[in-house]
Amino acid sequence: MDREALAWAAGIVDGEGSFYSSQYRASLAVSQTNRINAVPEMLSRLKSILGFGFISQQPRAGRLGNLPVWRWVVSDHEHVQAALAMLWPWLGNVKRQQARTVLAKHVSHVRVERVCRHCSSTFFTVGRTRHKLNCNVRSPKALFCSDK
Repeated sequence: MDREALAWAAGIVDGEGSFYSSQYRASLAVSQTNRINAVPEMLSRLKSILGFGFISQQPRAGRLGNLPVWRWVVSDHEHVQAALAMLWPWLGNVKRQQARTVLAKHVSHVRVERVCRHCSSTFFTVGRTRHKLNCNVRSPKALFCSDK
């Protein structure tokens, strides 16, 4: 990967980006307005350099003369971490702390694939919550897919 391009991307994320969180998701976003109704080149280049994320036009009008607002968003936990790993050397202290705060909040909410010890079916854990399947085995060890 081109280090100069990554440094450029880090500058954009550092200056215009935002790490934020919802209930179960850490996200990274960069917004930009554009006078013409087309995806801004900066967002397209950012997506191209990092190789993931999606670009969408916001349904509400922008603040600057009602210009359309476009956003590049990464909302998959692994992709947020990958973006940080690529951009970290060039991010400033404020953005690094913002990223640490958001990711620390969501470490316990990462979806982990597990296999039931009894029936060998696959299930997922999200934080401390288990998705229940059809296994009838009760276990205090909690690595079974159900406690029916």
